[in-house]
Amino acid sequence: DCTLNFEPKKKQSQEDIMQLLKGLVKAKGGEIKHGSS
Repeated sequence: DCTLNFEPKKKQSQEDIMQLLKGLVKAKGGEIKHGSS
């Protein structure tokens, strides 16, 4: 049950983080480079 509840949250968080990163990159006027932390 824990894993079933955790997976959707994990995915949602990852999508939110990607949105934040895209916003920050746009604010800096740079490009999004996949694979870089």
